[in-house]
Amino acid sequence: MNSTTIKISHKTKSGLEKQKTHPGDTYENVISRLLDYVSQDDVLSPQNIKDMEQGIADIKAGRIYTSAQVKKKLGL
Repeated sequence: MNSTTIKISHKTKSGLEKQKTHPGDTYENVISRLLDYVSQDDVLSPQNIKDMEQGIADIKAGRIYTSAQVKKKLGL
């Protein structure tokens, strides 16, 4: 494995330290896990954007119900 040196602030190093899962965990492992987490984050996936757009369209068209209306309809 090739390696490189980077400069980070003490605050960032402290944050990385807190992400370690065990005392022998390396910064390499921590950064790798964080990168995996970020790459798997689908908060703004095309499907989520489509769903949000549909929700906004429903709101604008008045196709919404209050929680009280839903409870009444369900008999709760």
